Amino acid sequence: MHQIFHCSKMAITKHSSSFSAVFSLLLIIISANAADSTADAGNFFTYNGFSHLPKFNLSGPTTTAEVTEKAFPALNGQAVSMALVEFPPNGVAAPHIHPDAGEMMWVLEGTLKVTFVDWENKTVEQTIQAQDMFVFPKGAMHFQMNVNSTAVAAAVSIFGSAAPTTVVVAGIPERGFRTAALAGPPKSKCFLGFCLPSPPF
Repeated sequence: MHQIFHCSKMAITKHSSSFSAVFSLLLIIISANAADSTADAGNFFTYNGFSHLPKFNLSGPTTTAEVTEKAFPALNGQAVSMALVEFPPNGVAAPHIHPDAGEMMWVLEGTLKVTFVDWENKTVEQTIQAQDMFVFPKGAMHFQMNVNSTAVAAAVSIFGSAAPTTVVVAGIPERGFRTAALAGPPKSKCFLGFCLPSPPF
């Protein structure tokens, strides 16, 4: 009887050792998979496209590097996106509208003249410098211009949409923006199916 118990104890000990080895192996596999999952999730929520941007364009047109849900799927459903705008000397972002998103512009470098026209035909103009922010209301026709003829300017624009629409307003030269804009937008506060609230000013 004692011998049988001893053998059973040895068998249990042997099986316990095997179970411990298997359990330890499972823990290692699970930990590795968890680490991979964490890394994959981290990569999904990380965008590094700006690290590959070319140097400032000193003579060509104003350039915009957009980060919307198309380039960065993690933005899907988050109602936010952004763009890096680089202005050469005297560079201009032509008059345009974002009918489905407000825009907040943060100047990183240089000095910009910014202008928008609301649906009451009121023109708002301002000159903003590095570290200043300016808001363009949703649906308001607007443009930005680098006022410096020798230095570049750069700004980050943040939008209240993961995929904002941009409608370029054709036929309005930047220098004649105020006059043309005042005669252009309809009095209606609806445009392309988007209706705007009354402006707070």
